[in-house]
Amino acid sequence: MILLEQQCVSLELVKRLKELVVKQESVWGWMQESVSKQYWLGLSDDKKTFEVASAFTVSELGEMLPECYITERRLRGDWEYSQHFTGTTQDVGTKEHTRNDVCMFADTEADARAKMLIYLVENKIVTS
Repeated sequence: MILLEQQCVSLELVKRLKELVVKQESVWGWMQESVSKQYWLGLSDDKKTFEVASAFTVSELGEMLPECYITERRLRGDWEYSQHFTGTTQDVGTKEHTRNDVCMFADTEADARAKMLIYLVENKIVTS
């Protein structure tokens, strides 16, 4: 079974996406309890808590990324470690940008896609 935490972007990366002014529209959000300051994933429409940032899912990020990327899962050895890989494989959509093979690695596919989106926004290849 895949846990919600594996399907959504980690807290650290959603904070960076929010800083980059990526549109905050997601079913899920990273929430923070006002007294204990603990974080958890919750539905974005839960108004009883403070939403820190949208916790984009793998599929939501897939809609935000340009079509010129691939995502792979690589297994290492016989133990249960997997590393997700997202990378561009062709031109990034404009004539000004030449072929630029960029790879982002993370423990979850959501984080790998988030890292790629951060790279694309920071380098002004896509707009947020």
